Amino acid sequence: MSSTATRTDVQALIDLFQRTMWLPDPGIVTLVLGVVAANRLPGDPVWLLVVGPPSSGKTEVLGALYDLPECHPVSSLTEAGLLSGSLSKDQEATGGLLLQLGDRGLVLAPDFGTVLTEHASTRNRLFACLREVYDGRFVRRLGTAGGRTFAWRGHAGLIGACTEVIDTPAIDLGLLGERFTYYRIPRSTPDDDFVACLMAAENAGRQAEIRAERAAAVARFFEGLVLPDTLPPLPDAEHDRLSMLATLGARLRSPVVRDGYSRTIETVPGHERPMRLFAQLRQVHAGMAVIGTPAGVLWRLLAQVALGGTHPGRRSIVEDLLARPGAHATSNVAGHCGLPNTTARRHLEDLVAHGVLVRTCDDPELWEPSEWLTQSWWAVRGTERLGPDGSPPVVRADESCPICNAPPPRRGVFGVAACVHQIAVLSPDLLEDGGTIADPREER
Repeated sequence: MSSTATRTDVQALIDLFQRTMWLPDPGIVTLVLGVVAANRLPGDPVWLLVVGPPSSGKTEVLGALYDLPECHPVSSLTEAGLLSGSLSKDQEATGGLLLQLGDRGLVLAPDFGTVLTEHASTRNRLFACLREVYDGRFVRRLGTAGGRTFAWRGHAGLIGACTEVIDTPAIDLGLLGERFTYYRIPRSTPDDDFVACLMAAENAGRQAEIRAERAAAVARFFEGLVLPDTLPPLPDAEHDRLSMLATLGARLRSPVVRDGYSRTIETVPGHERPMRLFAQLRQVHAGMAVIGTPAGVLWRLLAQVALGGTHPGRRSIVEDLLARPGAHATSNVAGHCGLPNTTARRHLEDLVAHGVLVRTCDDPELWEPSEWLTQSWWAVRGTERLGPDGSPPVVRADESCPICNAPPPRRGVFGVAACVHQIAVLSPDLLEDGGTIADPREER
């Protein structure tokens, strides 16, 4: 069978979200819908965490999934909550979340931050349980009634949301074994915040009605979606690109163990192998393909998911050095990335430890991308591989950034919204002319 979804169907859903909330980049809607579809397709589950600041729309988008039959919203997760070990005669007792899921289901955790802020020992124990759940089997052995075993087997997808608390040093999911993929909501501009407040004022008093409308539209979309029995085929060129994205994402997010007091490097574990991340990206690729996502949007989102597990500090340094050929001093890199020198040096050392960057001089410290990185970044840019000289991509003022995938620059009441790479090529006249931005109420 083939999917019945069309680009028109997906765009209609995106238009609904954009009419009712300010989404400069609607990629979060497309991706979340694609992950729902991916978890309905044959294959391993996909676990996605949407990472962004408070009030950035994470909960609103996830809330639109509540009417789907396979979805089970949770406010917190515990080992006992996953699979209860209590013997109860209460007819309303469920036995835990996993028994509610049954053979196949989707967990929604709009506030996954409550899990991340648990005490380290509790958090680590829970993540050990979640690793087993991801792998499709979870067993609890308790001393209840002389010793009993409680078990679950099935397919559990997960979509959650959290703030950047996940990037704090105390939380290192990489050391626990990655099962999650990540999508980071793009940074907002002053223009975005201004228009978001306008739309919030327009929606005041109708929030419940709007959320119900979104949820009903999403439910209708998936009711009419016919999924294939197998994953859509992947041409060789797309397979190569997906493999490289997985390799980049796995290596860039690989952990380095530092002393808790001095912060010096103690151990460099072997970098993460890309197979699990490749399988997850392959599943997400299939999910977005069957809902009718345009190829350009699909690959832009796949690149963001592949690199979403990388600490923002690491990624900003990588993108900065790729955009400026040659070796650069620590202070120079720190200034360009808006980081303190000490923080930048730690990220630089971590990236060198995993072969992503090269330290070309110790006094003064100079850093540049490794040959492997420069020859691999084509998978993120979506263009052909770099030439033998390793020349960087050309950044243009009227196109999406080929380095970080930022959308084309746009003008608004507070100035020009552009990434650091685009600003370098914008004309002074454009930067001085703030322009205007349309009131979304006038567009309707």
